[in-house]
Amino acid sequence: TTYSEIIMVLSWWYRLVVLVYFATHIPITIMIDAQAIFPENLYPKQLKDLLRWHVVRHNDFLMDTKPIWFRSIVCAEVVLQMPFFFIAVYHLMVAKHRRIRTGFLIYSAHVCTTMVPILGSFLTSRSFDSEKQRWTLIAIYSPYLLIPLSLLLTFSEIKEEQQQDDHGRQAQGGG
Repeated sequence: TTYSEIIMVLSWWYRLVVLVYFATHIPITIMIDAQAIFPENLYPKQLKDLLRWHVVRHNDFLMDTKPIWFRSIVCAEVVLQMPFFFIAVYHLMVAKHRRIRTGFLIYSAHVCTTMVPILGSFLTSRSFDSEKQRWTLIAIYSPYLLIPLSLLLTFSEIKEEQQQDDHGRQAQGGG
């Protein structure tokens, strides 16, 4: 096994992880996260019960109390990020993910920034019943920092002029 073969396998696995991240983020945003900003009567009882179970089980006080700064972040997720989820899934599935470098960079920087106050709230809150409960909630939210951070680091390493499509040809344009 050569180094380039290892990189190719890792690249394939990384791409799959990112694809699953974006594909699963669509229903999570619509069915769970958006409950923080939309009227309760828009959601069936089962989805409201699922969110209530999560809030109680993990003491997710942000989804419970919905402070205005948190609702603002969720609004940005629904309005700005969710359209990009569909674009990212499409490009990852048709092997053109390098052509949307700028989109990945903008998305990743935005999400990393929004996750700082969320995770900071969990890290500093005194409302948890135990440290296990705190770290479980942090673990639930962490992929939404770690995967965008990895995208930010990955795509910031690819210079505009170095972008190639997946057949080795020089990509046209910058994004």
